[in-house]
Amino acid sequence: TQIVLAKKIMDDNLQEEARLSPMNTDINRKKVVLCMDGGWDQRASGRAFNSLSGRVVSVGPLTNKVCGLVYYSKR
Repeated sequence: TQIVLAKKIMDDNLQEEARLSPMNTDINRKKVVLCMDGGWDQRASGRAFNSLSGRVVSVGPLTNKVCGLVYYSKR
């Protein structure tokens, strides 16, 4: 239930970001910009990059709302 709700909220946030974004008249499309950040979780020492999980988060700069989230797992 939480995952379904989160996907609905992120979809609504993306639609709002697109609504506020300027139009590119050359190709008749919206110029949607998203700021992205991601990383792998670390375990044990701070120098190893062998974690089992990571994530990428996309945020709309006009709304400051999360528009996308991807969670990675090696398992």
